[in-house]
Amino acid sequence: MRWYENRIRISAQLIDANTEDHLWAETYDREYADIFNIQSDVAQKIAVALKAELRKEEEQQINREPTTNLEAYNLYLKGNHYYNNYYSKDAYLNAAQLYEKAIALDSSFVLAYVKLIRVNTLLYVFKTWDHTPERLEKCKAALNNAVYLAPDMPEVRAAKGYYLEWIEKDYKQALTEYEIALRNSPNNSSLLSSMGTLFLRQEDAEKATEYFIESYERDPHSKSQSQLVSWSYMLQRKWAEAEQWIDIYISQNPEKALGYYKKIEICIYGYGDLKAARAVYDEGYKNIEKFDKTFYPHLIELYARNFPKAFEILEADSTRPEAYLVSKGQVLDLMNEHERAKEIYQSAKSLLEKLITKTPSNAIVIPGHLEKIYY
Repeated sequence: MRWYENRIRISAQLIDANTEDHLWAETYDREYADIFNIQSDVAQKIAVALKAELRKEEEQQINREPTTNLEAYNLYLKGNHYYNNYYSKDAYLNAAQLYEKAIALDSSFVLAYVKLIRVNTLLYVFKTWDHTPERLEKCKAALNNAVYLAPDMPEVRAAKGYYLEWIEKDYKQALTEYEIALRNSPNNSSLLSSMGTLFLRQEDAEKATEYFIESYERDPHSKSQSQLVSWSYMLQRKWAEAEQWIDIYISQNPEKALGYYKKIEICIYGYGDLKAARAVYDEGYKNIEKFDKTFYPHLIELYARNFPKAFEILEADSTRPEAYLVSKGQVLDLMNEHERAKEIYQSAKSLLEKLITKTPSNAIVIPGHLEKIYY
């Protein structure tokens, strides 16, 4: 479908995830201006096919037109593309700009404000991205506008909770906002996931797992929920469950390195099985072009007590040699080469001091290699 055409053709179908039976299907060929009626019709017919009883609030959400400006809606969808499919500073900056352009065309576009709150929060929270007063002010402005326009809208409540959780660190009030939103939108997978993350931040991994699993059940095709379930099980040291869910994540995201990295950690920290860890690493290395060549190979050799090999791997990283200075020092200490380790620690200290001088408000100064490794 090309959004700039006057007409659109959409084929929608509902398939049972367990049996793969087709429960419902329909093709729509209408004017582009009818897009919101199509969305409402699809949601209603899916509810009927699933024999689900929609609450009054859910029907209102389904029938609500987010904006009367189709150009603004087009920009909003483009912003969602960057927000939903990429994890990088550049992608989120692109998303923020697109949401801002949508709002410029329709200043009452609440959902655009909601997404702008979330993307600005992420840009601000990640200290190496855009942790600046200007970004924080943009986030606050979007939140104030959303609350002014629709204070009780579930999406606005959820976005407010997100801001309170990640920026204000007011977990109690964030939980209140999430709970209010959830009462009016009980099947919202994203909201259930936010609840799980909040409980993780409060060190209640068991409760978090319940929400992550429920979120996954609401949206089994989500590309992130299975990893969150695995992560919460890892924190509980329930390694078999963690492995089961990370395998689901890998099957859903064979092109992403994160699943392989987390499974390597499960093999090492959960089972102490270095042979299995090597096999997982080899599989990831074979399937993914930009796969880590330093951190995990060095970690496996470290636990194998092959310290010279671990150091050799770290030394071979020419792309960002400063990223592993501390790790190099630690390996040299294990090799009883304490004087060399001391020299490397001093180099790391000097580097961090320069970074702190450059970004004094940065609470966790890191060279940024983790972003490259995991995403």
